[in-house]
Amino acid sequence: MSEQSHSNRLQANSVTTIGTLAISAAFMGPAVSVFFNTGLATGSSGTTFPLSFLISLVALLLTLCFSLLLRGADNTIAPPLKRGTP
Repeated sequence: MSEQSHSNRLQANSVTTIGTLAISAAFMGPAVSVFFNTGLATGSSGTTFPLSFLISLVALLLTLCFSLLLRGADNTIAPPLKRGTP
């Protein structure tokens, strides 16, 4: 193999154990935050907190459906204006 094909690969022993732990903690941080803070927020706000999750879920699903509809649209909803036309 040529030297150029090896330049994009991770070299052996380039990530230490501390680096691996730091990357793992960075990826797990948001999930752990949601897990531990959901119970506290639900206890203090009552039924409005689960309702906010439900509203967010509906908004997420609507956005997903809209993006799936537009995936094959190819600018048919609002085609770009042509220059020189009134």
